[in-house]
Amino acid sequence: MAIKYANRFAQARPAGYDGLFDWDFLRGCFPRGIMPMDFDGVVELGKQFLVFETKQSGKEPDKGQRLCFKALLEIPNFTIFMLYGKTPETITRLIICHGKERRIINSATKDDVIREATEWAERIEPDWQKKISMPKVAPESPNSSKRETTIFIRNKGKESLRCDRCGSDDVGVEVGIDGKPKWSVCRECARVF
Repeated sequence: MAIKYANRFAQARPAGYDGLFDWDFLRGCFPRGIMPMDFDGVVELGKQFLVFETKQSGKEPDKGQRLCFKALLEIPNFTIFMLYGKTPETITRLIICHGKERRIINSATKDDVIREATEWAERIEPDWQKKISMPKVAPESPNSSKRETTIFIRNKGKESLRCDRCGSDDVGVEVGIDGKPKWSVCRECARVF
């Protein structure tokens, strides 16, 4: 089995887990004992890649991972976020690598990761959060083929709209084609109102 810490893996399976694949059949196919590895998360946006790797606090990537990450960072469209902590609540450190640049955020939290990931996305697709057009079935005729366009506007930082559950100002508002608000959603606690 190619998973080094199978018991720990079984305790916290990844999102969308669809089974374990045994890579042992590839032993001896590659020089120097190289075996397939995985990334904990990958996002592609505009042919740019953000790779997430998580480690328990105090652990470092093994030699094979370090060599792979070093090779990826020689490709200009790869950025790596090394998160220390195995759940969003236990993140303690974030290392951001792009090319030869390294930035370390000690005492990091999930909010730091969210902010940095959002800033990464905004560098690639500026203003993507200000409005997102999407086709939607008109509410008055859910089975109809009539479509309307809605725009999702992010409210972050505006005092006028706050979540009544958690108080966050990180709220999005869906506005219909008629310009009237339809619903709001809190990005902090996911409350829809």
